[in-house]
Amino acid sequence: MQQGVFPLDMTRERSHDDDMETFLKKPEIAREALEAAVANAALEGLRPDEDTMADLELLAAGKLTGEEYRSRLHARYGGVSG
Repeated sequence: MQQGVFPLDMTRERSHDDDMETFLKKPEIAREALEAAVANAALEGLRPDEDTMADLELLAAGKLTGEEYRSRLHARYGGVSG
């Protein structure tokens, strides 16, 4: 992984998959959460890579489930996150 790039896992803040799926069904909240997470990371000098950002966009749009996102993230980074 490149320095300054991280696998943003906005799903790890939730302890239950059911809560995450409910959360992701509200696109306006999911969009705000995505923007806040990316902005917060930028303040720390980090940014998601292009593939992760594309997956986050799909996640926020409800086109990818939390489980699908985590699976892609773990496949991309060998099971290592955050």
